Amino acid sequence: MKKINFLLALLISFSSLFSQQIQKTGTTAAQILKINAGPKAIGMGGAFCATANDAYSFYWNPAGISNIQTAEAAFSHMDLYSSMLYYNYASGAFYIDGVGSVGLFVNSLSTDEMPVRTLENPEGTGEMFGYNSLVLGLGFA
Repeated sequence: MKKINFLLALLISFSSLFSQQIQKTGTTAAQILKINAGPKAIGMGGAFCATANDAYSFYWNPAGISNIQTAEAAFSHMDLYSSMLYYNYASGAFYIDGVGSVGLFVNSLSTDEMPVRTLENPEGTGEMFGYNSLVLGLGFA
């Protein structure tokens, strides 16, 4: 068994040496998940997972809504980078006696229309683009 594990690890190591590396500069996914939500959590420097106990818990630790004993709602709006990027967060949770807490959240990140710029056309190509990202969630604890 040890010999098979060793051979498998060796094969994976060699295959990574010969795999083609693809680099796409400036292309990333799910950047909306890197922007922190909630003033209390941001004020704590993002160290909020263990203490999440309000409607912002959906972002930090969804199990935190189990601490909600009434109905709660949270709303945030931020203009980022000189009002070019807009971040919105809304969540709500309520307690059902004998069942638990149920809630939902909406998180969005968007931009205004901007000109497409390239190295050949630094003033713009005449084309426009915009960015929109949406995260929806439903939770029970």
